[in-house]
Amino acid sequence: MKLKIIFLAFLVSSSTLVSCIKYDEGPFVSFRSKQARVANNWLIESVTLNGQDTTPLFGGLRDWTFTKDGYYTKNYEISLFNERGRWEFADDYKTIKVTSDSGNITNYKILKLGEKSMWLEWVDGTNKTLVKLK
Repeated sequence: MKLKIIFLAFLVSSSTLVSCIKYDEGPFVSFRSKQARVANNWLIESVTLNGQDTTPLFGGLRDWTFTKDGYYTKNYEISLFNERGRWEFADDYKTIKVTSDSGNITNYKILKLGEKSMWLEWVDGTNKTLVKLK
C-alpha cells in the first residue's frame, strides 16, 4: 500500500513539473513567477538577425527595463532614441506584447525566461531577430 502511495505521488509531481516547461530553451522549473522574472533591468548580450551576429549594428541599444506594473523602457546610447511603453503577456505567456507610447506594437516570442537570462525572438517579414538579454 505504501508503495502505491509513493508511486502515485511521484506520478502527480512529475506531471506537474513537466507542465511547468513553457519555453523552448527553459528553464525546466522556476519558483519565481513569469512576471517577476521579466521585471528586471536587462543588458544586451547578443543580437542575431537570420542567424548572423548583428550585436554591434543593433542601433546602440544598451539595456531594456521591464517593471512589474507593466511598463518598459529601452535605453539607447543616444538618448534621443529611447523608447517607453507598456508590456503584457500574450498567447498563454508564450509572448510579450510591447506597445510603445507612440502606438507601435511588437510581439516577442519568449524562447527562454530565467532569473538571469531572457531570450526574445520576433519576425518581421522574412527577417527573424533573436535578442539575448542578461
